[in-house]
Amino acid sequence: MSAKRLPLAMSFILLATACGPGASDGTAVLSGEVVIRANEWEFQPGSFKLEAGKKVKLVLQNTGRVEHNMMVAAGGDTLQLDALPGRSTSADFVPQQPGIYEVACTLPGHREAGMVGKVEVVQPLGGS
Repeated sequence: MSAKRLPLAMSFILLATACGPGASDGTAVLSGEVVIRANEWEFQPGSFKLEAGKKVKLVLQNTGRVEHNMMVAAGGDTLQLDALPGRSTSADFVPQQPGIYEVACTLPGHREAGMVGKVEVVQPLGGS
């Protein structure tokens, strides 16, 4: 890993560790407010985990120079957030169906340029 990427990787590890308990594979399940940064042509973090049945506030923060959106379709639960450059938008989201789902910017050409990520919805922690 290059020295330039190490601080970003470390900050994500610290953020994820601080945001919630670990899932069975050791990756943190995020809770509360989850900030996803969008720029040309990626999401940061590119993947994250949420707990089924637990409400989170998803925040799309556009740090890029063009408009971006984030579409999450987790089972039957769909959310789309749109943000102009330098702006943020948010909404509450309660994913119900465990599984691994795509997160993508659906604006023309953005998905093809690499603006794709994933969200893993895990079984409720401490439950069935």
